[in-house]
Formats: sequence, structure tokens, C-alpha cells
Amino acid sequence: MIQRYLGNKYTLADAIVRTARNYAPAGSLICDAFTGTLAIALAMKRADYRVAANDVNHFSSIYGRAFLTNSTVPQLDVDALLPRRRRANAHRGQTPEKALRTVLDYLQSARPTAVSAKFRRSHFFDHYTELGARSTYVSSRGRSGRRRFFTPENGRQIDTVLGKIREWSQTRRIDATATALLSAIACDAVEKISNTQGTYHDFPRTTYDPRAFQRLTLHLPDFEALHGKRIDHIIGCGDSLDFVRSVPAHHVLYIDPPYNFRQYTAYYFMPNLICGYAEMDDVDEYFDDVRYVRGQNMRDDFKSTFCSANTFMDSMELLIERADAQVVMLSYFDARNHWNNTNDAGNGIGIRKLTSFLRSSLFRRNSFRSHRFPRLNYQSYGGYRARRIDEFLLVAEKR
Repeated sequence: MIQRYLGNKYTLADAIVRTARNYAPAGSLICDAFTGTLAIALAMKRADYRVAANDVNHFSSIYGRAFLTNSTVPQLDVDALLPRRRRANAHRGQTPEKALRTVLDYLQSARPTAVSAKFRRSHFFDHYTELGARSTYVSSRGRSGRRRFFTPENGRQIDTVLGKIREWSQTRRIDATATALLSAIACDAVEKISNTQGTYHDFPRTTYDPRAFQRLTLHLPDFEALHGKRIDHIIGCGDSLDFVRSVPAHHVLYIDPPYNFRQYTAYYFMPNLICGYAEMDDVDEYFDDVRYVRGQNMRDDFKSTFCSANTFMDSMELLIERADAQVVMLSYFDARNHWNNTNDAGNGIGIRKLTSFLRSSLFRRNSFRSHRFPRLNYQSYGGYRARRIDEFLLVAEKR
């Protein structure tokens, strides 16, 4: 699963699940309205909850199809996917896990010619490596250069891997679940060799992070993510304000919204692109319209009202009013955010504002509870040192 994601809750997932158990019995519905990397959604699934998970980022819905609404490893037809010379090394009757490993080994070592001419492209090499024919950019300040999200070698291999997955998907040799799983595995692999500081809004202009020189490697996923007795989960991909209106009555609405100006569809456009590539109708048309230094196609962009200090609280209130939920659980980090743009250590304004809101007439009197979890903040490789901050889980029952 993606690890370099601002605000991800992997380290707090168990504590959040334990808190949910105080309000919702196993088997009940939990709504995760800003699911991101699905850290909480999958933890709730493993705890035997039914989960409705949503995020405006497309990669979240692909991971959701691969791991949330799916509970088995797809049985891939090795004979249909691999060339004859590679089938000889693949034993018939393989378990789904071994068949997946065989397919990943093939993808990882495949050359561009393994992709049929109809699906063979070099868009990632061309647009996102310094040797690419279309990687030149001019910044808003007039500075020019070449994008270097990946080394040229890895850029070529990304094209091959994604091109082959797209070929299999478009020719119906793999179904939607297998397409989602292979796309998610590829996205995990790309994250580990990306030349970024954690987001894809920018990249080091003149250097490479040492991780970028590693070879693109496709790893088997953690199959624990598939565990769960239930298969009736819900996955959405859109504005949370719209999604909550479609979710049936649920015990808990878990909210982990963006608390700053960063628009996540821009900061994570690359995972969205990678995960959506296989199902894209016309990749050439798509890449003809990439823009800005980072090289994003702006048709995929979304401006969240939660990313504006002026509209955040109104949007929060509207979200909760629209949700047919009994209990609201709100994650909040007391660091740099809408109310604290200069002090990483936190100034307490945000927690006081949210506490006051959760004690308002929208909620049952005296139902508010606050749980505090100290943790380290995000640390980049560029010299920024992680600091200890407070993460809060704020809980209140809706009136």
C-alpha cells in the first residue's frame, strides 16, 4: 500500500478501530468519507465491519476494488497471459498466489516489444524522465528544465508494465478485479522508485533521491488486506459531500479531511494516472494535454472546499448533516494546517474550534470525547526533521 501519503493513518489504525468498537458492533456499517490509502477502511474490514469508503482520488477506488470489495486473490490464466516460451516454466494448477507471482515476474522482466504494437507507448518515459522527448517544462517564473520523476530506465519499464496490463485488460484477458490488483501493485512499485519528496506536485530539479536508482520491482501485496468475512462493501470515487448522501444508515462516520491548502488530486496525480491507465480509452489524447511543471492532465483535477480555510467549517457541517450516521469520529493533527500555517508544533486553535463544533447543537449533549495520540510528523529526505505532534480522534454522537 502507498506509504508516502500526507496524513496517512497506518500507525493509528488499530487505535481508531478500538475506538469504533465502543460505538458500533461488528457487522455494522462504517463510512470512511476521505479514505485516501484505505488504511482505516481495510483495518475496519479486518475487524469485521462493513465499510463504505470514498475518496476523490481515482487511485483510492482502484485499491478499493483490489482489496476492499474483493476478498480473494484472482485466479490468473497464465496460459492466456504469458508467451509460449514462458509458459514452460509455469506449472499448471498453480495456486492463485503463485500464478500472480509468475505474472509479476514476467511483467518485471518484460521488454517493450512484449507489448503488442497497438498498445505499445512510451508516455511515461517521454513526459516524466529527463531524456524524454516531451519532458521539457517552463515554470510560472520562466525557468525551464526537464521533468525527472523517474530515471530513464525505470520510465521505460513503467511504460512496458502498464502497457501490458492495459493490453490484457482491453482485450479482456483479465477482468476488472485483476486489472485493479495489477494496477495497484504497479502503483506500489512506482512509489518506491519515484524521485519525489512524498508527493507528485514537484520533484528535485537537478538531483535524484537514492531511492530513484532502484530497479522497478513488482512485489506480491500483503494478502492480509483481503481478509474479511464480508463482501458487501461500498467503494466510491467523488466528492465526499455527494457520497455520504448515497450511503445507507451507518453507525459511524469516520472523517479524515484535508486540513490545509494542498489539493490532493494535484499532489497525487501520478498514482491516479498509473491506476487509471489500463482502463483509459485513448492514452494518446490524454497525454497530449498534460500541463504545468509536474505534467498533469487537468481534466482529473478537483478543488476541494475542505482545502480552503474559508469554507472548511461550512463544508464539515454540511457533510455531517447529510450523513445518516449515529456517531462522528474525526481525525485531526495539531500541526501546520488552516489555523496554524507557521508553527509545526501546533497552536491549539484548530482543536479548540473543532471541539466547539462537536459540542454544538448538531450533536447530543455531553457526548463529546477526545482521544490524543502523540506521533512523529512527516519527514522528507531533503533535510526536514520529523517533529513530535499530537494527533486527535474527536468523537461525538449526532443528535
